[in-house]
Amino acid sequence: MATLDQILDAMIAQGMPLPANNKIEADGAVHRFGPKKKAWYKLQERTLKDGGSAYYGAFGVWRGDDNGAISVTLAEGEVSEEDLADIRKRQEEQAIALEAKRQDDAKKAAGRAANQWKDAAETGQSDYLIRKQVTPEAVRFADDGVLLVPMKRYALNGSKLVGVQKIKADGSKTFNKGMEKVGAACLLGKLKPDSALLMIGEGYATCRSVRMATDDQYPAMVAFDAGNLLPVATALRRDFPDVPFLFLADDDWMLCKRLAKRLVKDFKIAATLQIDGELWPLYQSDFEDDDEVDKQLIAILEKGASRVLTVATDGSETKLLNDAGEQVRVVASWYEDANGINYIKAEVSCGRVNKTYTLENAGMAKASAVAKVVGNAYVWKPAFVDRGQRKLTDWNDLHCEQGLDAVRDQLAGMLLHIVSCLDQPADDVPELPPFPIDDACGDLPESDAAAPAGGLHLAVDNTKPPQPEYGEEAPAAAPAEAGGGAGGKKPPKKVYPKEFWEKVDYLLENYVLIYGTEDAWDNDNRMILRVAHMRLAHGNDAVKFWLGNGSRKMVNKDRVVFDPTMTCDPETSVNLYHGFDMMPKPGKHQNILLLLDHLCGGNEDVFEWVLNWLAYPLQNKGAKMRTSIIVHGDEGSGKNLFFENVIKRIYGEYGGVIGNAQIESQFNEWASRKLYFVADEVVTRNELRQLKGKLKHMITGETIMINPKNMTERSEANHMNFVFLSNELQPLALDKTDRRYLVIWTPPNKPPEFYKDVADEIAAGGAESFLDFLLKLDLGDFNEHTKPLNTEAKVKLIGLGLTPSEKFYREWSLGFLPLPYMTCSAQQLYTGFLRWCHLNGEKFPPTQTLFGRMIERTGFGQLSRAVIKFDLGTVCKQRTVYLVGDMPEGSSRKDWAEQASSLFEKCLKQYRHVHDQPMDLATDVHGQQESVNS
Repeated sequence: MATLDQILDAMIAQGMPLPANNKIEADGAVHRFGPKKKAWYKLQERTLKDGGSAYYGAFGVWRGDDNGAISVTLAEGEVSEEDLADIRKRQEEQAIALEAKRQDDAKKAAGRAANQWKDAAETGQSDYLIRKQVTPEAVRFADDGVLLVPMKRYALNGSKLVGVQKIKADGSKTFNKGMEKVGAACLLGKLKPDSALLMIGEGYATCRSVRMATDDQYPAMVAFDAGNLLPVATALRRDFPDVPFLFLADDDWMLCKRLAKRLVKDFKIAATLQIDGELWPLYQSDFEDDDEVDKQLIAILEKGASRVLTVATDGSETKLLNDAGEQVRVVASWYEDANGINYIKAEVSCGRVNKTYTLENAGMAKASAVAKVVGNAYVWKPAFVDRGQRKLTDWNDLHCEQGLDAVRDQLAGMLLHIVSCLDQPADDVPELPPFPIDDACGDLPESDAAAPAGGLHLAVDNTKPPQPEYGEEAPAAAPAEAGGGAGGKKPPKKVYPKEFWEKVDYLLENYVLIYGTEDAWDNDNRMILRVAHMRLAHGNDAVKFWLGNGSRKMVNKDRVVFDPTMTCDPETSVNLYHGFDMMPKPGKHQNILLLLDHLCGGNEDVFEWVLNWLAYPLQNKGAKMRTSIIVHGDEGSGKNLFFENVIKRIYGEYGGVIGNAQIESQFNEWASRKLYFVADEVVTRNELRQLKGKLKHMITGETIMINPKNMTERSEANHMNFVFLSNELQPLALDKTDRRYLVIWTPPNKPPEFYKDVADEIAAGGAESFLDFLLKLDLGDFNEHTKPLNTEAKVKLIGLGLTPSEKFYREWSLGFLPLPYMTCSAQQLYTGFLRWCHLNGEKFPPTQTLFGRMIERTGFGQLSRAVIKFDLGTVCKQRTVYLVGDMPEGSSRKDWAEQASSLFEKCLKQYRHVHDQPMDLATDVHGQQESVNS
């Protein structure tokens, strides 16, 4: 005796989605759930005399016109004859109650439809009609642009509105909930008892295209789907027994592809399947109509793109291995129904899961069967020149693909044949003339050329057709084909296929024009590109329609922003930021912390400062740190392992690695949409000063000009934070008073095992765990303006970055040279400087003027520049001197300068002739300097 849990398990085993709350109810009602409400179940419960419960009913998934029903039955002997009689009685009672509710729901739905129809406008414009290239007839337009197609039940004494079909701009279709859809139709044109012909089709677009092709000469009835053809046609035949019917059949021909889809989706076959000698590659878009796309399917499609497996359709067994390594058995074969329409039946099993698929050409099969039932009817399908594996199935597809003339030409032979048969008895009906393939279609594929023009003529049967049987509930309507065109406007001169208008819809949904530029934002690929490049990708005509469409999106140039705070208005802005891909996850990151501690040389203060600097912009999205970090040292210390493999990975697409080429390039699109950069060996010694200003702006500037190649320059908020990595002794040139950089010199390398442990931890989710750690780190009063620590490595790096003049002054003022730090003439000091340059390998000393300016700036507050006059006999000259220290008491400035210069000259002469700085010379000089100053 099956329980509800066992029934639910059976549903899951058949690959069905889970119902709401993972529960099923045995209340006798039909429950629909899952993507597009295609999954269903109907269960009833019987309480037995022994107190137990018995369940029976069915469940399945709608695919086209197949409800996929799997019965839940009572096992033999499970209930007594008395219980069975009681069950039948309760079923009858429930059926009566459900019918009453159905009628009440249908009445309410008809009332809602009447109000919606009344409120809608008789004229308007529909993007759907425009894309379908048909003009409106017998429809109305809602205020929101939705197209309303009336659904009526017709009789000789009038018609009754029972619902409306609502078609949105994207082609999605809905009906009034609870309406009585069985037998509902929409008549285009006027139908009389003596009409020469009535055309019947599934979708509005199909019927409207054919009406336009025949200059509205013949009426057409929209049945809305293949399952509704029988009730609509039998009612029409009852009222119009002598009018010939022409069924405008959809050619749902892609049976092999549908089998491939079921094997890939339901049985996880990760391969491109070859069926009947043809490969059937599958893409995400093939599953989107049924809302079947999930991560598992995407992974299977990616794996299967490079793998081919063959499935036989001759009744033999094919064995396949699915993505989980399980064996899947497939027995598939072609069959022919009573009307000569081919279909595939496939039995597929994997473990305890067994499924039988009956894959029909629903459009042709249903139309042919109904035509045989109602009699005096014909079936005609469209033929395409080259549809490849595209889903081109109906007459509107032919209209959009090959033009209205193609529809007209393919119908001409059939219409002529029908009209010629009107006054002849059935036995004298002439044979259907072959369709002029060469004139209308050129060379058709073999599958299309097998039958003339793809048409099927069923012999005229003037006997009275069987009476229609109403009352059975029809399956949920598959999305009906429909058509479009601007209200009252003529179709465009140039005819475009269905895929073209789908592409235009895609452009309207996905692209945003940037006002004042020739650029657009691609929301799918998250990039800015030129409109000219859009034309290359999507075609000139599609982009032209996109540009000319009033619903095209557009934003001002200054509203293209990079806003990690996500506070900009999405209706008026394009935000280049859309969030991190990496999510924080608690776990192990101890080795990562040990690596950072090693890089910081075990200095606890530096370690804490770096952690705070890394954590602050992660806790405060978009924070622009006014400081940066320089990490340099020997190769292999783990610099890139930490700052690139861990931190950059955290930032994902908002992190990057740059080098010299990017920094120096005039085009800097690399800087767009970035929060974090690893600047790896960005400069060399010759470029240190040249790039210092550019780096300064990137570190502290509020905005940055983004200049993509061959695109419009734009301003973007600067949220970039930098870490500079280098193996060089002097990676950057720092100012003496630098307040922007924390400098770290890495210690000797750790053993290889240490770095392997770090790499293994990263691979095991260490980056996610470290992100979680940083997000929870207590920052105290640390913020984006907190000044970096003045490390020993920074002092040394500043020293390496001094100019020759600054280095000379530092050594001179600190007493490191055999030249006393005392008053001297400008010429004497410059001569000493040139000697110093020679001894220290400085090949390009500055001019004396530039040297003097640098000395005054560097020694500001310690020395001063003065001009002193000297009398040389009858000649008076002046000399520029640098006054160091305080003037001795009782001495004039002139005397002081002369005495000091004389002593300095003595030391200078000795300095010119030595290549080192002997201690005895330095001691002697300093002793004489003290006597001069006293």
